[in-house]
Amino acid sequence: MESKREWLVRCTDNHDQPSVCSIAVSAGMVEIWDTNGHVIKLGGTEIADFRTAFAEAADRAALDEGMLQSS
Repeated sequence: MESKREWLVRCTDNHDQPSVCSIAVSAGMVEIWDTNGHVIKLGGTEIADFRTAFAEAADRAALDEGMLQSS
């Protein structure tokens, strides 16, 4: 059985409408696709850099959300 190579993630587009993005693995690259067919490809150290930046951004968003809810 082949391991999973694509993940569909619910998101919101720039018009605040529900959307879906695809995160796929192809030939050692991570590809992030939007619904318009635009893709961002990450390979090598870019993957680790993206992972670190995304984790930091998620932490910051959680802090911001907490601040907004306590206001």
